[in-house]
Amino acid sequence: VSISMFFLDKYLEFHFVNEELFQLAAMACIYLATKIHCPKKISMKQIVSLGSDGFTTNHLEAMELSVADTLGWHLHPPTSMRFIENFFPLIMGDVSDEFGVASALELSRFLTELSVCVYQFTSSNSKPSSVAIAAILLSISHFQLPHTIEDKFRELAASLSLELNSPEISKCGKLLSVIYACHISHDPTPFR
Repeated sequence: VSISMFFLDKYLEFHFVNEELFQLAAMACIYLATKIHCPKKISMKQIVSLGSDGFTTNHLEAMELSVADTLGWHLHPPTSMRFIENFFPLIMGDVSDEFGVASALELSRFLTELSVCVYQFTSSNSKPSSVAIAAILLSISHFQLPHTIEDKFRELAASLSLELNSPEISKCGKLLSVIYACHISHDPTPFR
C-alpha cells in the first residue's frame, strides 16, 4: 500500500487528473506496486474488475506506462516498512523474544501501515525513515523492551547520523500515537 501511495503521489505531482483518471491512476499504481513488490501477483483483469466499467486492460496498461515514465522508472522507493525490515534486525540482534521483540516488530510494521491512511504521512511532509524511527521508538516503549535495546538503537542511529530527537521524528511519533489510539478506540474524532 505504501509503495502504491508513493507512486500515486509522485504521479499526481506532475499530472492533473479528473476523478475518472484518478481512479485509473490509482489502479495502475496498485497494479505496478504488486507486480514488482509482492510475491502473489494480481492480473490486469482483476485490477480492471475493481474499477468502473469504462476501463479496459489497454487503459490500465497505458496508465501503467505513464506512471512508470513519470517516475523515471524509479520503482523501488524508500518506504517506512523497508526501513523497519532492514533496521530492526540490526537493533535487536540476538535478543531473546522473551522481551517481546517479535511483538515490537509487528507493532512497528502496523504503525507504518496505519500511517499510509493519514495525509500528513503520505505527502512529502514526512520522510519514510522518520516515520519508521518513530514507529520503532513507540513499539520499544509500548512493550517496555530492555533499555539496552533502545541504547543500541540510539547508538546505531548516531553512527548513521540520524537524530532520534529531531522535530520531524517527534512530530511523527505524536501523530502515530494519535492514530494508534484512534484505531484501538475505534474513534476517528481527532481527524475530523
